[in-house]
Amino acid sequence: MNFDDDMVSVVIPTFNSEKYIYRALESVLSQTYLNFEIIVVDNNSSDKTKDIVMSFSDNRINLLNTVNNGVIAYSRNIGIKASKGKWVAFLDSDDWWLPDKLKYSVRVLKSGAKIVYHNMYIAQKERNIYLKKMKIRQVNRPVIVDLLINGNMLPNSSVVVCRKTLNEIDLLNEDREFITYEDYDAWIRIAEVTDSFVFISKCLGYYWSGADNLTKTQRSLFVKNVNPNYLKYVGDNYIQFNALIAYMDIKKLYIEKNPISFNLIVKSLKVSSYSLKLKTIYIWIIYLARKIK
Repeated sequence: MNFDDDMVSVVIPTFNSEKYIYRALESVLSQTYLNFEIIVVDNNSSDKTKDIVMSFSDNRINLLNTVNNGVIAYSRNIGIKASKGKWVAFLDSDDWWLPDKLKYSVRVLKSGAKIVYHNMYIAQKERNIYLKKMKIRQVNRPVIVDLLINGNMLPNSSVVVCRKTLNEIDLLNEDREFITYEDYDAWIRIAEVTDSFVFISKCLGYYWSGADNLTKTQRSLFVKNVNPNYLKYVGDNYIQFNALIAYMDIKKLYIEKNPISFNLIVKSLKVSSYSLKLKTIYIWIIYLARKIK
């Protein structure tokens, strides 16, 4: 396949997204950077999602159909494999962009970056004012250590990445254990091959945190069954890394009301570098989580 060196391939996975897909597509079609294609990968929607996509007459929109069995990485990979651009941009169907998103992203990529990302406004259900920003920053080098220690800093719908770099990591992980954080896993694996991550401080899009966003509580969580090979990158930060795992476990307990791994959490807190006050707070969270029925 011949690839267009100036094209951005925008991959949008969908499933019953009739409430949001028009807004997402319109935001891409309104970009000031015009050399793009849109690949919508629909997971056998039963609502009007497909009809809405097909209502656009723009020939830059391609609709693909699949059944991903709940593995959104599978849909994204289908889109990547079908893409023709040098760069791949990810957009969740309930998020949307500001008009200059691709212009600024391509400018940075042409300067040599392998992956760019930007800040986003947080859009909440039933609200029309989007002033709150996500807490995003430039990741420090070595990027893989920053990501492992401090968690995910790259909102999925803000990322534009070189297609060649995605090929180097063999695309997104489709293992079911990676559902809801397959994007975070991809950034970590990209950081194994390059430190060329660039943050654009401008807010260039909107992250939808409405009630229908099923991944909002999980997207930034780092689960404890991390690939053991990553520990070699942590080095002297192992205690902090261990404490991060403990914190995320506690957060998961609190959010999911799922009483798991209490002994591991307590053990991790004992060796963590957190203050006594912070440890006490976490222990209270554990206690309260265990009381939740």
